[in-house]
Amino acid sequence: MYKVILTALTLIMAVACGEVSESVQEAGDKTVSKTNTVGELQGTWKNEDNVLQTVRFEGNLMITSQQGSVESEENFVIGRTCPNVSDAVEPTGDGRYLAIPDDGRCYFIGKLNADRLEMSLVGKGDKLWLVRAEDG
Repeated sequence: MYKVILTALTLIMAVACGEVSESVQEAGDKTVSKTNTVGELQGTWKNEDNVLQTVRFEGNLMITSQQGSVESEENFVIGRTCPNVSDAVEPTGDGRYLAIPDDGRCYFIGKLNADRLEMSLVGKGDKLWLVRAEDG
């Protein structure tokens, strides 16, 4: 009897919910990354403006070091917008942002390829020009 009731409830919920609407499906499609940005970031990068500073990406952890000593380890997320910053969206909707949720910082990723990473701090304009370290 329990199985019959459970099956009936499942069928009722499936019929009541129906298919996902097109607008929800389209919104979901927009969140799919065109590239694997997190994967492209992995490894060690050297700061062009401060040769003693490195930034290492391991999974979703950004590790900043100065002269080999770790200064900070911060979780990051990649998205098309910055959390809590309404105007941090490129007109095309294809922007790539690296957000540090713990302190509210957010960087716009202007360039990312195998050898170079250029980011600017949203709202401040501070720029980071990084080149991939040979061992990274």
